[in-house]
Amino acid sequence: MSPPPPTNISRTRMPNATSPTTSVSSSPPRTGLKDYLKPPNAFHDMNNAELLWRASITPQIPEYPFHFVPKVAFMFLTKGPVVLAPLWEKFFAGHQGLYSIYVHSSPSYNHSLYTETPVFGGRRIPSQGVEWGKVSLIAAERLLLANALLDVSNQRFVLLSESCIPLHNFSTVYSYLMNSTQTFVEVFDDPSGVGRGRYELSDYRGITIDQWRKGSRWFQADRDLALEFVSDRIYFPVFMKCKGYCFADEHYLPTFVYIKFGAKNANRTLTWVDWEKGGPHPTEYASENVTAVLLSGLRNGFGRKCEYNGRTTDVCFLFARKFPPTALDNLLNYLLYLYPHYFTNDNPKCNSRNMQYEPNIYSQTSHIVGFTDYLKPPKAFHDMNVEELLWRASMSPRIRGHPFHLVPKVAFILFTKVSDVLLFVGGFTLGVVPSNLKEYYPLNPQLASLPISAISSSLPSNIPSQMLMPGVTSAVQNSTPKLENVTAAPHSIQF
Repeated sequence: MSPPPPTNISRTRMPNATSPTTSVSSSPPRTGLKDYLKPPNAFHDMNNAELLWRASITPQIPEYPFHFVPKVAFMFLTKGPVVLAPLWEKFFAGHQGLYSIYVHSSPSYNHSLYTETPVFGGRRIPSQGVEWGKVSLIAAERLLLANALLDVSNQRFVLLSESCIPLHNFSTVYSYLMNSTQTFVEVFDDPSGVGRGRYELSDYRGITIDQWRKGSRWFQADRDLALEFVSDRIYFPVFMKCKGYCFADEHYLPTFVYIKFGAKNANRTLTWVDWEKGGPHPTEYASENVTAVLLSGLRNGFGRKCEYNGRTTDVCFLFARKFPPTALDNLLNYLLYLYPHYFTNDNPKCNSRNMQYEPNIYSQTSHIVGFTDYLKPPKAFHDMNVEELLWRASMSPRIRGHPFHLVPKVAFILFTKVSDVLLFVGGFTLGVVPSNLKEYYPLNPQLASLPISAISSSLPSNIPSQMLMPGVTSAVQNSTPKLENVTAAPHSIQF
């Protein structure tokens, strides 16, 4: 049984940056939600604490005030280059806007010595050292997820290695992930010495042996699980104490998901790995092993059945490992067999084995964008409507405590009976909210009835045009500002 067809996804607008009906001469450019939502480059200047804190920020208003096309984040945890990149290039071709790519490679890897294919160019994130079987593997997974979470359109997250291949075409993979009501993390109770036996090897306070689980690290998560994963300050610190042969990477996420997302998880992975030979490493499929029989078996899980959204299906695996670089040529030779619907007329960009690579939509830039850019508040003169403003203002980090030092400020917000006015009182800046929007905010009667004349002595004779909100003229006569057809949203002014 095949997975359901892709849902009809309309490619509608992202937050609009249209100009207002009224304008002020010499005013600064408008900034707003579109700028806020734009993800930074893969390579940025944030340290790990800043990155995780920023990635954990979520809106308290769950409904998005804009339309977007949901994407799948493909996260590659590698030692060096993505050696099967030519195969992945063909998999991704023609589907720009439906996926994002993030690569965490060893810090010792010199990527300048390897020519990256266009799709993977510029997609490496700042990395850290990783040791097999150690908690550092979990830390690297958290960094990949954190970087992917910075793009609000990423709704599904897939962890892969450099030896992974896709078993179906992009449309099938995208549909399977986006239409699923569950996450896919392998979780099972192993009573043996390599399961519960590892519980005894370390101090797992806060986790009982009945909660202890095991599973594959190759997961497929939704945004809720990804946010909880990067924000975890309860269970991850426990596993950081893991010493010896406890193999935290095989137990942390399965245990975490079992405790927090048990009812929502499918308890299986979508990545095929062959452990039948036993030992510390799975079977590797060398070039001579790549045959039509093998690929057919991998695609149908060698006859396995599984549950998908409450019904039985034979599509249980979307990816497979472990394939070395020497298997690439044979994999490309079997491309048509691997993706039977790949070379079709409905995808003209993919109808030739000699297809050209798609242009890289992620351009390299010398300007590294990061944490300080994110914290910078928008200008008072912005393009957000009320819905967008409230949604953005509701953002709150799940990780408590700031990873930076700040000087707390007092925000003075004043309601008036007139339209928007910029007021200076005693050296403080007051953002004035128009009375026609008071239904969105609690109203202080004393402030609402405060006459302009009560503070007229504090108004300067001239207000710099760059400090004005929409529609306010720079002339101030008799200590009373002039107004011109003001229809602005509420603003917070920052110098």
